[in-house]
Amino acid sequence: MENSLYKPSMFNRIVDIDREVIIYNSANGTDSIMRVKEENVKNVKELLTRNSKFLKDDDAYTKLVAGGYLVPIDVDEKAYRNMLISRRTTHNVLYLIVHITNACNFRCKYCYMDFGSDFLSDNTQQGIINFVKKNIHKYNGLIIDWFGGEPLLGVDIIERISEGLIGICKRHKKPYTARITTNGYELTSDIFNRLLKCRVLSYTITIDGTQELHDRQRVLVNGGPTFDKIINNLRYIRENSRRASIGVTIRGNLTKEHSHELDKYYSFFNEHFGDDNRFDMFVRPVADYGGEIVKSLADTFLDNMTDTYKSLSRLHDKLGYDAQCIDLEVGGSACVAKLANKFTIGTDGSIHKCDEMLENPVGYLQQDGKLDIDPYQQAEWIELTPNSVQCDDCFYSCCCMMELCPKTRMQGGKVECQFNLDEIDAEIVLAATTLNAKTI
Repeated sequence: MENSLYKPSMFNRIVDIDREVIIYNSANGTDSIMRVKEENVKNVKELLTRNSKFLKDDDAYTKLVAGGYLVPIDVDEKAYRNMLISRRTTHNVLYLIVHITNACNFRCKYCYMDFGSDFLSDNTQQGIINFVKKNIHKYNGLIIDWFGGEPLLGVDIIERISEGLIGICKRHKKPYTARITTNGYELTSDIFNRLLKCRVLSYTITIDGTQELHDRQRVLVNGGPTFDKIINNLRYIRENSRRASIGVTIRGNLTKEHSHELDKYYSFFNEHFGDDNRFDMFVRPVADYGGEIVKSLADTFLDNMTDTYKSLSRLHDKLGYDAQCIDLEVGGSACVAKLANKFTIGTDGSIHKCDEMLENPVGYLQQDGKLDIDPYQQAEWIELTPNSVQCDDCFYSCCCMMELCPKTRMQGGKVECQFNLDEIDAEIVLAATTLNAKTI
């Protein structure tokens, strides 16, 4: 090793902040993030801009090699990245997103869905059970995401399917994971305990800012408020469930209005849930994913999350939450539609790859468990997208996996990079601030 030549990794990113710098490597995700002290900045920057022999007595050099910032000079990093892409695309876990219903008790001001009154048919329920029964031996495990509409309107359906799937996985000794995305309004103590029996341990619940903003943006069908009831449901979980394996992610969909009240928003949840590490927070900008209703909010859209991440970094010392910087993990910002073993199941048994293109099924699930999929349509979703030289050489390519949105491509839109470098840099700083980054 002492005589080995090393080069800077192509996946490095250096972010200057005050008199220090923060370094990040997309091939190693948030675990790679390091804060470089002022006295070491010059040395580290020099090491990350040239080839060099291994310096065993240089502590910074040793840490840079260990963190993947310096790699052997003969390493083909693009080949390694392509292996990561292939491994993710063909990951041998069956992943099913199940739309319990297209009905919803909310009428959120930005929702793209066309609501109806359909629930997962008996035939489709049995088809899901039979499909898993026939095919689980091919996979290393099963992940179920219960989705809607509002899935808790059909909790009896969740119970029926879960009973069948849990039994199948137990007999085949395969791990079973169940998650749910819900507005949280019907997540009463009774419903929560029923879901626990279905082994639903991961909950994503959207609360858009302070009570005033949330109750303006996420209302009942009759226009009524929703904030207080959701908070009371979450308090029940915090106070009465002792299961350490439960995870509750509070998601916030932000507009320009929310950006002025981030302090109040985070402080409220810090006060009520910040001392319970089963709760965390995750924010995203409101965007136009389709439909007419969201167009009224167009003037309030955030251009990007740069300022939001900077604000959260400044708030960190007041909060008990760590940031959820999923976009900085390997494959963290890549589209799940391209996963070969991921299928979204509609209420009528239709099979989809993208949850935002439910009008374009790639096949149908039969009651006997047969998956009738058009292989050519499926191939359009999981094919390797032609990449530009810019994508191929980008430091961020282990996170996005060079996957330009297949939905945009299939709808005939302009396919281009949707990532903002200033936003990524701000998220790197946020991660370094909240995740106790190592120092050099």
